[in-house]
Amino acid sequence: MKRLIIIRSGSTSWAEAAQAEADRSGNGEPVDGSLIQQATTTVVNAERERRLQGTLPLPLSEQGKTALVAVAEQLKDYDAQCIFSSGNESSGPTAEFLADLCRLKCKVNPDLKEMNCGLWQGLRYKDIEKRYNSAYKQWRSAPDSICPPEGETFCDCQNRIEEGLLAVLKKSKGQTAIVVLAEIAAGIAECLLTDKEPSEFWDIADNPEIVRIFELDEQTGSKSLSGKLVK
Repeated sequence: MKRLIIIRSGSTSWAEAAQAEADRSGNGEPVDGSLIQQATTTVVNAERERRLQGTLPLPLSEQGKTALVAVAEQLKDYDAQCIFSSGNESSGPTAEFLADLCRLKCKVNPDLKEMNCGLWQGLRYKDIEKRYNSAYKQWRSAPDSICPPEGETFCDCQNRIEEGLLAVLKKSKGQTAIVVLAEIAAGIAECLLTDKEPSEFWDIADNPEIVRIFELDEQTGSKSLSGKLVK
């Protein structure tokens, strides 16, 4: 049985700034004494303050590095020789940091790069929603039906990611394949592997889990991906 581990690229200073802003905006007393409501409000605020990184290069934050130390401990249980990434965005620095911790090789495949989100890159999600209201709402409900201005379509990115993963699997025969992907690319990869529709993409992409482990069907070969999430 083939195994593929997808690691979401580590936290950057943008993510920390968004969380700090959310914490500040949620510092009031819990409404009706509800701690759950306050926690939910903070999560929602963090999401709205979050910025869309896209293909913009950002280094890992210290918080991101700390989280990856625990990930490295998990990876030591698997028979891998290298970690693949696009070499760009925050996925490149993440792969290099993990490879150094695990004493693995670090290899680059440009097909694994994050979706190019064009003019939306660098903006907070709440600002994208405000400036491009109808387009953004459509992107969230049916991501394959719209292209961010001056960006890349969902389908083009999906095809590219598929080619990249198939190439990685081909080079990892007999061993666990480890891939670091940025947020949107990771969600697209999971959709491909588990045969999910584009309408289900954001449920996957918004999942905060850093590590996702898949067992691939034996028929997975040079032209198609198929597997199941096991962890």
